[in-house]
Amino acid sequence: MIRGLLVGAVAVFGLFLLCDANSEGGDKKKIASIKTVMKKAMKSGLCKKVASGKASEKEKKQLIALFTDLAANKCPKGEEDSWKAKTKALLDAAKAGDGEALAKAADCGACHKAHK
Repeated sequence: MIRGLLVGAVAVFGLFLLCDANSEGGDKKKIASIKTVMKKAMKSGLCKKVASGKASEKEKKQLIALFTDLAANKCPKGEEDSWKAKTKALLDAAKAGDGEALAKAADCGACHKAHK
């Protein structure tokens, strides 16, 4: 009797978790924060490595994913249009594999002056 109640409680709990996951879309990807992107893409040297042409395909894809998340974040300070233009330039250069454009777009001072 107690075993049956326990199994039933576990089943109801599992059903609750399943329904809760589906109500939010199930497998929505969490967007990385600006701080996380800066740490993983810029401070780690990943962006410079990709710009220099020394990065693997996996690293290039990781940088593109990070810059996609950066562009999806809200502008923390400054003009929204400027934020969109700067993040688009980073993302487009990373996608194109254009090291020169990526190095130019990854100008930390210009971004931080306007948006940090």
